[in-house]
Parts: sequence; structure tokens; C-alpha cells
Amino acid sequence: NKLVKDSSGNMYILDTGKKLSVTNGQLAALGLSSGSFVTTDDSFLSRFSTATMQTLIRVNNSSAVYDIISGKLYHIFSGTDFTGLGYSWGNVVTVNQTTANVFTNANSAEFEQGRLVQINGDSKVYLIEGSFVKKYIPSAQIFTEYGFVWGNIAKVTAGDLSGYTTSGNLTEVVKDGSGVYWLV
Repeated sequence: NKLVKDSSGNMYILDTGKKLSVTNGQLAALGLSSGSFVTTDDSFLSRFSTATMQTLIRVNNSSAVYDIISGKLYHIFSGTDFTGLGYSWGNVVTVNQTTANVFTNANSAEFEQGRLVQINGDSKVYLIEGSFVKKYIPSAQIFTEYGFVWGNIAKVTAGDLSGYTTSGNLTEVVKDGSGVYWLV
């Protein structure tokens, strides 16, 4: 079993030559419960070096980085998105494929807020609002009025956006947090 705990109840995910410590605060993000961990002999666990489990992982030093959200792996689309999401490379832990398999592949990407995306072969352009929500940009006029640049659109697959819901259309009139309406 990859999910183990010692006699004191400390939880670990076993990976190649190391045990990744898991805190109670990480359980929800990892999609695990303390009951998922099996008590293992302390002398066996002492053979492994200890590292800290993170919600950002790379598999076998590949360039792809995944964010674990509620037990699902979301591929971070690019380095720009990684930085735009406020992540730090120092918080990425490398794991083997069997450790990554503990989590479900969401088969969706994660984008930074404000990213423009377009599904390959489709004319629709979307603005990523954040929190897996996108907004459709219904016309070239509205696209231009917002100051967007056509060359900044990321071409993606339908799967990359499968985890996103559409929250309507981007319009020329917006309402700010204090209830004031603005014409863009």
C-alpha cells in the first residue's frame, strides 16, 4: 500500500526511496481521508527518507506539472499559467507514476485568470475568469474593446477545457463590486 501511517499516526505516501508526509490539512485537497492510510511498522518506514507532500507534482521529472484539487490531477497548461496562478517552483514535488496514479486524472488543464483560450478548430474565444470558469467573447468588436490581442490566444484541446463551466458572455457593460456599471 502506498498510503501508510506510523504508530504515532503520521501519514505518508510511499514513493521511490522516500515517504512523503501528509498533514491533516492536505487531506481534502488530495482527496484522501485519514482512514485511507494503513498502519505500517515503524522500522520499515525508517528506511525511507522523509519529504513533504505538495499539491503540485511532476511525474518522473517530466516537464508537465499537475495541481491536485480534491484528489484530481489538473495539468497546468504552461509556465505562464503556473506563474500567473501564483505557484512557486519550490513547491513542486517529483513523484513516480504509481504515486501519481493514487489521484484521478481530471483530463483537464488549469489556466491563469485572464487567459484567452480557443479550442483547436473552433472559432469561439473564451476568457478564463478563474476557479474553472470561462466566459465566451461573442464578437470581434467586444474582443477589441477590451484591448485583447489576437496573438495572445492559447490554442487548446476540448479536453483542456472540459473542467470549465461557461458563465455567459463577455459584454460591453460591466458592473464592479460596488454596483457601478461601466461601458467598456
